[in-house]
Parts: sequence; C-alpha cells; structure tokens
Amino acid sequence: MNETDKKDENHMPLSMFWNPFDRYAGSSALVIGTIFLLVGSVAAAIGNARFPGLISMQFVDSVHWLDGFFDQVVSLSIAVLVFTLAAIISGSRRFRIIDILGTFMMAKAPLLVLPLLNFNGWMYKKSMELTEVALEGEELPNAGDTVILLLVSMVLILFFIWTIVLLFHAYRTSTNLKGLPSFISFVLAVIVSMILSSLIIPSTYVV
Repeated sequence: MNETDKKDENHMPLSMFWNPFDRYAGSSALVIGTIFLLVGSVAAAIGNARFPGLISMQFVDSVHWLDGFFDQVVSLSIAVLVFTLAAIISGSRRFRIIDILGTFMMAKAPLLVLPLLNFNGWMYKKSMELTEVALEGEELPNAGDTVILLLVSMVLILFFIWTIVLLFHAYRTSTNLKGLPSFISFVLAVIVSMILSSLIIPSTYVV
C-alpha cells in the first residue's frame, strides 16, 4: 500500500460524516435507513416531535407514536418522487429509485435524534415561555434556562445543516449528477418537496 492509499484510508472515517454514500448505497443503504427510520419514530414519541417535511422537525405538546413514523414515510415518499423527477429533468438517466430512497433515509439520521433534546417536553415548554415573554415584553424568567435553550438551538441548527449536506451528497451520488445542475435541481427539489409535504401531511394520523 503506497502513501496515497494510506492517506485516503486515514481520511475515510472523517469523510463518512458528510458523505458515506460512496460506501453505502442500494440495499445496504435501505437497510441502514430503515433502522434509522424506526429509531426516529421512537425518538419522536419520546421527545414529542413531528417531521412534517424532508428537512424539518418541530416540537409539539403531545404526539402519537404513529405520527413520527408516518411523517417520515410520507415526506420520504414525496421527496423520492420530486427528486426523481428533478434528476430526470436535469439530464440524469442511469440511476435507481432504491438508491435515492436508501441514501435519503440514511441522510436524515442527524435529524432523527434531535427529538431526544426535548425529553419530557422541556424544550417545547421553555420555547413557549420565552415566546410569551417576548410578546409581552417582560424580563426573562430564568437566565440559566435561556442560555441552555440557546445552546440547544445552536445544536439544532448545526444538525439541520449537517442533514442538508448529507442529502445533497446522497442526491448527487445516487443520480450521478455533477456541477451546477446538481445544485440547482437539489435546491428546487427541496423547496417543492417541503411545500408538498406541508400541504399533504396531516396534523395527526390518528382519529
């Protein structure tokens, strides 16, 4: 093994954090992604969270355990359809839908653990309290809680960015698109899929 191979091997674990799809695709990505989907469903039930879109998550007062599961299924179905059409329009022909589905399921992993930050509804309650304080112009009720909430919010933002980066690499790897067409079609597909998800996903799946 030459020095270049050793260097690439040493850097491989780090690159896996933002682009694991050169190694995992197809059926392997689908299996791993299914595990992530189930973990996300459990996390949503524990942290009272919904996933109303491909790259969105929101804390709620209460949630049925089926909501987190079907949120992901519906938003992923919409995303796969939209991104498949985007790839075809952008000139990609030789790709498999299973690759888009599996890699997208994997790419959502950072997003799916975030509900655990709202354990016992803490973050949702504090967010509501701060919103009321801001609207009424009162002083902050607890400086310590506010600092913690801000730190957690920063973590949320970083994880959302991480998810977007993973989704972009998943899209490019799955469709073999490169350059400007991959970027433009990705951005437009994200916007369209988010709009469709907001229109289609119900407030609850349980009557």
